[in-house]
Amino acid sequence: MSNSPLLEVVDLRVEFETESGPVTAVDGVSFVVDDGSVLGIVGESGSGKSVTMMSVMGLITDPNARITGSIQYRGQDLLALQRDEWRGIRGTEIAMIFQDPMTSMNPVYRVGWQIAEQISAHTALSRKDVRLRVLELMQQVGIPDAEQRIDDFPHQFSGGQRQRLMIAMALSCRPRLLIADEPTTALDVTIQAQILELIQTLAAETEASVVLITHDLGVVAEMADTVQVMYDGRIVEAGTTATIFNDPRHPYTWGLLGSMPRVDRPRPERLTTIPGAPPSPHDRQPGCVFAPRCVHHQPACDVSPPLIERTGDGHLDACILPLDERAPLRAAVISPTGAEHER
Repeated sequence: MSNSPLLEVVDLRVEFETESGPVTAVDGVSFVVDDGSVLGIVGESGSGKSVTMMSVMGLITDPNARITGSIQYRGQDLLALQRDEWRGIRGTEIAMIFQDPMTSMNPVYRVGWQIAEQISAHTALSRKDVRLRVLELMQQVGIPDAEQRIDDFPHQFSGGQRQRLMIAMALSCRPRLLIADEPTTALDVTIQAQILELIQTLAAETEASVVLITHDLGVVAEMADTVQVMYDGRIVEAGTTATIFNDPRHPYTWGLLGSMPRVDRPRPERLTTIPGAPPSPHDRQPGCVFAPRCVHHQPACDVSPPLIERTGDGHLDACILPLDERAPLRAAVISPTGAEHER
């Protein structure tokens, strides 16, 4: 049996040519996804999370886009695939749950037809068997009265139900890799919990690996085995969920964790924030990408620090601060009990 990962991305770079000049959305990203694992990708909007995984899905078809690096899925180079060859990958091997359930479905087609279309495209099932499979999926994701609702239109479902339908569509051909891009956007907290639990349950049943794209560290703490923190198109820290929460090493990760409101400590007068604003994609400066917003910035940060492992435990970070100096600096941002996490 091969020990190679299900997905291996090496030095992925995505650049767009614009009227204002080239814009680098993803800058040298490398990571792996193993069989049966859950990878959480976190970061602010514009950090390159979605563009990275859309590249994996082959969904960046803009003629002004330039994608370099390597994306290996089960030993196959996805960047070398032609458009027709992608049809054998999308849906059956890799599927994606998009972030806005309110607009992800076509409003003029019945939901049953939209789910059935993917099944018909990738299987040889008869029309009757396809419809039975759609009903099974709708029941599996918790749509009540599926027999009566299979021919309804998207606007006749709530936001949470539409997200359940998107999950049914994504899992209809039992993919090996499921990408969930902000799957709980625009949903209330109770429905968010239900959707995340559903993704976990169905992924376990189908033995699918999951890449969860989110800005919510609480979601990552509950679901992910490993985490990578992205900022301005680069990974600035990566490791197991336990190490990221118990021993965060990058100032940006400290800021994200420190910004999380907590119910186990007194409510602060003001929420903690990360100073400054995300950089403009048209004005990327040399050196550490987080340096303009980092209170620990020093002249050595003008040279881009590598993402490296410093302690032999697989925990990677891209910061020049000595490890023995980071704990007191981190404590000033994160409560000593605020980062405790067990898996």
